[in-house]
Amino acid sequence: MPALNPAVQESFLELLHNTDLILFAQEEMCTYRYHDEFCALPMPDGADPEFMWEFVSFLRRMTGKPSVRDLVADGTTTLSEHSIWTTTPDMFTGLNDIVSRANLGSRLWRSLEHLQERPGTLQLAVEELEAAAFRDGIAIERETLRELVHENRRPSTDEERLFSNALDLARNLGALAVEQPSVELFLDLYRKLEYGVGALSLTPYRQFIEAIPEYRRTEYEALEEVVKGSTASCFWGPHPLIDTIMNADVIWATPPFERFSGIMEVLIRWRSYHAIGVPALCFVPLSKMRLDWERRLIGAPIAPMRFGEALVTNSFGMDSTPYIQQIIRFLDEGLDRLERIVERIDEADTCCKHLISQDCRLTLRQKQLLETMVDDPSLVIDVSSYQSRFDVAASTARNDLTRLVSLNLLFSEFRNKRQLFWARSNMTSNLKNGTR
Repeated sequence: MPALNPAVQESFLELLHNTDLILFAQEEMCTYRYHDEFCALPMPDGADPEFMWEFVSFLRRMTGKPSVRDLVADGTTTLSEHSIWTTTPDMFTGLNDIVSRANLGSRLWRSLEHLQERPGTLQLAVEELEAAAFRDGIAIERETLRELVHENRRPSTDEERLFSNALDLARNLGALAVEQPSVELFLDLYRKLEYGVGALSLTPYRQFIEAIPEYRRTEYEALEEVVKGSTASCFWGPHPLIDTIMNADVIWATPPFERFSGIMEVLIRWRSYHAIGVPALCFVPLSKMRLDWERRLIGAPIAPMRFGEALVTNSFGMDSTPYIQQIIRFLDEGLDRLERIVERIDEADTCCKHLISQDCRLTLRQKQLLETMVDDPSLVIDVSSYQSRFDVAASTARNDLTRLVSLNLLFSEFRNKRQLFWARSNMTSNLKNGTR
């Protein structure tokens, strides 16, 4: 490498000590704009916009990932042919806020522990699985998915079997999260997902990104990268959620499994959420939100940059930081929505319990049962279990339950010669009508 001209070095040092230039560069380093928008800004001390574009890009390159040494190690490509990304202070703040809202000790997760089987929260899982079905080209109706998720209905087709398997696997991801990630672990997860599923006519949806060399990888290379991103601490960036975000992007860009990569992405991401201690994020339908962005179904202000254009290209590479910023924004928006859903459920439960406590038609035993069913709407009881729960005679138990049916507060049905009782979904409105 030729020695730098002394005059060039002196000019460079003078540039680095220009306070106005430093202020401008610091502000713009974290504010990603398209080239033309950047060049239209007022420049410090009349600096050339193209020069400032390159200077700010250089500073981003210095703090970005992967490192320059890693990128040029093979000696076959130049810096400008690679994708890079950075983690700005605002991104750190956003990621840490997401962790504080979604971790095991958060108020949201404490609520979700007893609300995760409610229709409002289960609907988020339906949305995520529906997006995965679209990505994988699987023909299945939303109502069918709803029945599988909400009602745990037994599958009757290969498509239904596939999603039933996915739901069974999802329920055990917390235990799987403690196992060391490996190619074999994820392939075993895949084998369990497709167990009992025959040949399906699939037309997978594909995003088309050809300009970035990192996307030109084989399926096995993609899976190896996902394993590294799941194993190594901060493999993709200086925060564990960055690894989860980038792993998802690898799978979306280069599906590593023969089929059903969309569903596998959801399962691997949910497993990662459990592994890093933010299980509430499993109720944020990120694949659905990203798919809507891909299909141009959402835009500003939720998504300021269009999908495929959330990149800043310069002579130092293709900076995908705006893409990561958008995914972080989706996670934040998804948590906002989840918190609103949980708040509505809590408010509805509180209202229903108040109505139960004030209903003079009900005995103390009946009130206690109904309040329990408010907390656990899936609870099914019979005369024998009611008798044991409240230590009463069988005739008393039957009279109590039959009375609740007559008040339109419980459903009743005979199954295998047993009369079963469970709460009506419209219990609150029936309580209101009955006390007028």
